This record gives sequence, C-alpha cells and structure tokens, in this order.
Amino acid sequence: MKLFSLLSSSLALTAVSAVRVMPFGDSITGSTTQFPGCWRALLWQRLQQEGRTANLDFVGSGRTDASQCYGIQYDGDNEGHAGFRATDIANNNQLVGWLNTNPADIILMHLGTNDIFGNIATTNIIQSFTKLLTQMRAKNPNTKLIISQIIPAAVGTTSAYTSLNSQIPQWAAQYSTAQSPIIVVDNYTGFNAQSDLKDGVHPNRSGDQKIADKIYPALIAALGSGSVTTSAGTGGTTRTSTGIMTTTVRTTTTTTRTVAPSNCAAKWGQCGGQGWTGPTCCQSGSTCKFSNNWYSQCL
Repeated sequence: MKLFSLLSSSLALTAVSAVRVMPFGDSITGSTTQFPGCWRALLWQRLQQEGRTANLDFVGSGRTDASQCYGIQYDGDNEGHAGFRATDIANNNQLVGWLNTNPADIILMHLGTNDIFGNIATTNIIQSFTKLLTQMRAKNPNTKLIISQIIPAAVGTTSAYTSLNSQIPQWAAQYSTAQSPIIVVDNYTGFNAQSDLKDGVHPNRSGDQKIADKIYPALIAALGSGSVTTSAGTGGTTRTSTGIMTTTVRTTTTTTRTVAPSNCAAKWGQCGGQGWTGPTCCQSGSTCKFSNNWYSQCL
C-alpha cells in the first residue's frame, strides 16, 4: 500500500510538471485537414529526437494527426483557427475561453496574416497583440510568449508584412518582463513566398521545415535549457545561442560590453535594432543578443 501511494504521488507529480505549450494562430498554425500546420509535426519530431517531449504537452481545442502531416506521430493539439484575424480574436475575447479550457505555460503565436488580407492597419494589429497578451497574463502571469514575425505570402503587398514585422520587436521590448518574457522569432527572413508555399499562403514541406527550425531554439530556451546550438535545416548555417532569442538565419557574433550598469538596459530589455536610440549595452548578468535587423535583446 505504501509503495502504491508513493507511485501514485510520483505519477501525479509528473502530470503536474508537464509544460503546456499552445500553438496559437490561424490556418498557418492549422487545425483542419486542408490546412494542418505541419510545422508543428516537424517541431515535435525534433523535440522527440532530442528527448524533450516526456514532460511536454501541446494543448488547444483543435487537433491534427500523422495522416495529415508527413506520417509523423506527434502531439497534434493546437489553437489554430483558419481565417481568423488577430483583431477579431482580441475584440471578441475568444482567447479567454480557449485558455480557460486549455491553460498554457508557453504560447507559440503566429498571427496577423488574415488581418493583412483584410487591410487592417498595423497599429490595430499591434493593439490586438497587447490585448491578447493581457488576456494570456490574466490566466497565467508567468506566460512565456514566443511570437513570430509572420511568414510572407503571395497575397498582399510586401510593405504590409514588413510594416507589421518591423513593429513586433519594438512591441516585444515594451511589454516583455522577467516574469513573463516575450521571445521574437523571425519567420520572415529566409522564407520564400514562391518556393516555400503550396498555395501562395500556406507553407509546403520546405516552408514547414523553416518555421520549425526557427521556433525550435526559441522554445528550447523558453523551456530553460540555456545554451543551444542548432543547424539550419534550409540555410546550411549554424546558430549558437545562450538564453532566449535564437532566431537568425545567419551566423552572428556576440559582444559583451563592460559599461556602467546604470547606463545599460536591464535583462529582457532591448539593446539594439534599426532605428533604436536607447542603450546598446546590458546590465551585469546579461548580454546583448542579435535577433534580427530590427531587434536585439539583453539575455
């Protein structure tokens, strides 16, 4: 009886300690037979190959399976909704119900494509991100948000995508906190709107692989593993990172600056990027990490 009790307690502890990850977005995240969002399958496959899925649980009201995604066995739960706009999800408070049903520790968000199709202003999309973040933190104050600079499409003007994507790092820098960090993943750079899409909007196998390759190191860092080195599945480069933001498609070097802490950005703060006029050094204990041309962060 005592052994059974200990075993039961151990199993209960294991269940509780599982990290709940919610892939959240539109049809690019997927949840339908037509648009399954198979980057999630490739991401899970890599996590499994690295022995990282034992205490990991993908969550959401939608589900896809191996028959839809290259025959890969994976956790297909997700919160992808075909045709949905970030602005509508925020205005209708839909995320609140989804999180009540499926609470999450880490959220992988790729949203904004349908807003661009609907000619929604970048300012309004960013405002909706703020509301969604507020709802995430209301449910779980320790939420870690991994937000994508969205992939391009053959629909809509290039300027609409670059306008939104250029604002995301600035938004993340404003709202990221030590308790609830926001991690920016650059899924735009290196993604080809002709060769990486199957229909001009949704990724094909090569596009799915690129998204999975970009999100993987950010997710590993969010899970708390520290330094991780990954090989780009499509670009042939090697990325080494320490901390949370590992999203580049080219090799970069990191410089540690010794400047008076009072003049430098705090951990998780912005320390560089196009048009950035704030501090370019980090307080003791963190280092300025390049993410993309728009954003560097103290990690």
